[in-house]
Amino acid sequence: MTLQGLAFAAYAIPLTLAIITILVLAHECGHFITARLFNIRVLEFGIGFPPRARVLAHGDETQYTLNYLPIGGFVLLEGEEADSADPARSGTPPVAPACRARAGVVMNVVLAVVLFFVVAWFFDPPRRQDRPADTRRGARQGGLVRAESIDSSTASRYGLLAGESILDAISATPARTSRSDTSISRAFTGR
Repeated sequence: MTLQGLAFAAYAIPLTLAIITILVLAHECGHFITARLFNIRVLEFGIGFPPRARVLAHGDETQYTLNYLPIGGFVLLEGEEADSADPARSGTPPVAPACRARAGVVMNVVLAVVLFFVVAWFFDPPRRQDRPADTRRGARQGGLVRAESIDSSTASRYGLLAGESILDAISATPARTSRSDTSISRAFTGR
């Protein structure tokens, strides 16, 4: 292995473990929150699998632990142990186990949606309105702009030059999304 490969591994392995830990935390939080909503006692919320490395906190009835094997996590509920008296589950509705089992997946979907919006909010690409208006035929400020000219392309056959904007066929305003070739062709041929 080269020095560059070792440097990549030193960067990639901790990053991968951090990403997996975030996914596991979201997943296990789904089980945890659902169990609490159905008044099921949560005995332990663990990151990683035992043996236990340390107890991070101890709540009213829940122990929050960090374990040695960083390959997952778990939520230990009252009634899941063989020696449990199971008093906390006697009043729960029959739909509770199904909801609790699906809550982890739902939380992963919620995390994906939240991350999508965070990335879209903070890493928004620049808009075309920031470019100066082009004075050539058909060009407008904003919209889709042809970056290069290829002689054999459909756009070249219809007279679209590099730097010209593509207009919407119906409203004659700069197009904001890509359309099929027929819509683009109609915008420039009038058909």
